[in-house]
Amino acid sequence: MPGYREVSFPGRDARQPRLTIRASWVPAQKAGAPAVIVVHGRNSCRHDPVVLLPAGMLARDGFSVLMIDLRDHGDSDIEDGRSGWGSEEYLDVLGAWDWLQSAQGLRASRIGLMGESLGASSAIIAMGEEPTVAASWADSGFADLGVLFDEIIAGKGFPTWLRSGVTAWAKIVANDDLTARSPVAEVEKIGARPLAIVQGLADDQMSVHHAKDLAAAHAKFVPGFEAWLVPRALHLHAAFATPTEYERRIVEFFRASLGA
Repeated sequence: MPGYREVSFPGRDARQPRLTIRASWVPAQKAGAPAVIVVHGRNSCRHDPVVLLPAGMLARDGFSVLMIDLRDHGDSDIEDGRSGWGSEEYLDVLGAWDWLQSAQGLRASRIGLMGESLGASSAIIAMGEEPTVAASWADSGFADLGVLFDEIIAGKGFPTWLRSGVTAWAKIVANDDLTARSPVAEVEKIGARPLAIVQGLADDQMSVHHAKDLAAAHAKFVPGFEAWLVPRALHLHAAFATPTEYERRIVEFFRASLGA
C-alpha cells in the first residue's frame, strides 16, 4: 500500500468532542474511487497483520482504504483505557465515515465499512445507527454482547449471573452501557442494505453461532442470505486460510455495493 499518510479526526461522540481518532489513509490512484474503512478488533490496532492483509487486498484492487485506530487502542486518544465493546467505538467508525465525506469529498454511497471481531460488531452498529452507510463486511463479530459475556464467563467456570455485575461495573466506573446496542438488533435497522458476514469454522475465540445469528437476522430482509463460514480458519484467519477466495469475495462485495 504505497503512498499512505497519517491522518486524524474527531469521533462522532458528543460526550467526547475532543477525542482524536488516528488513521492511515491510502488513497486509490483513481480520483473518486470508492473507499472502505477498515476497523480492527479489541486489543489490536491498524498495524495488525489481520488488518493489513484485507486492507492490502482492497487497495490493490482499486479501492481507497482508511485504516483507523479505535479509541483506547493504537495511536488514538485514550478515553478511559477500557473497551466499550462497541457501545462507543461505533462512534469512532462514524467519525471516520464523516471525515471521508468532509475531507475527501466522497459521497456516502461510495463508502463502505470492513470490521474484524469488535470492529465488525462496531461496524454493524454504526451501519444500523447511520441509515446512509452503504455496506459492511463483518468478519468474526459477535451478535449479542450479553450472550458473548455469558459464554466467556461460563467458559471460565463461573456462574453467568455474574454478567449483571460486569455490566453494572462498566456503567458505574466508565459510564458505558455495554448492552445498549446489540449488533443482531441493529441488523433490523440495516434491512436489505448490503451486509457480508464471515467467520472461521475453527474460531477459537467466538462461537460460530454468532455469525449464524447475524445471518439469520439479515435473511429476513434478503431471502436466502447466508454467512460465509470458512473451514479450518481460526479467529480472524479466514483471509490467511483462503486468501485468493477471500480477496475475490470482498472485492466483488464492495464493487457491487459501492461501484467500481
